[in-house]
Amino acid sequence: LFSRKGVNAPRWLRCQTSEASTVLCPSCIIKLLVSGGITGTLSGLFGVGGGFLLIPALMAVAGLSIEFATATSLVSIVIISGAGAFSNAGQLVGVPLFLPIAFLLGSGVGMQLGVKLKRLCSPKSLRRLFGVAVLVRAVFVLVQNLG
Repeated sequence: LFSRKGVNAPRWLRCQTSEASTVLCPSCIIKLLVSGGITGTLSGLFGVGGGFLLIPALMAVAGLSIEFATATSLVSIVIISGAGAFSNAGQLVGVPLFLPIAFLLGSGVGMQLGVKLKRLCSPKSLRRLFGVAVLVRAVFVLVQNLG
């Protein structure tokens, strides 16, 4: 199920994983809860995309390959987004419904394109592309807030 081709995190940070399984010992559960709590707090505080935080955390803590980390991140984001949408639904008063629907439709098309493109990339090039995307986003945020 899992691959050790994730981030080369220090051994004390990673859960014990192998190609066939992962051991969810108490320390692994605590590591996952803490890293999930940190990424959730940052997502809620700054509104940053969960995938930019979840994928590196899953690769480091659970030792997941980028492919499994991406899939796990997407499932997590669906759950987190549902909870966030429910919690913030009261603030949508006066927002035209076509805005989120149009964005959702565009996201669906983009997701299908991304899945197809991912199949064309090697895991190594996918990790590099993800790193570049994170750096580009970081520079954009810095320029936007400092300029």
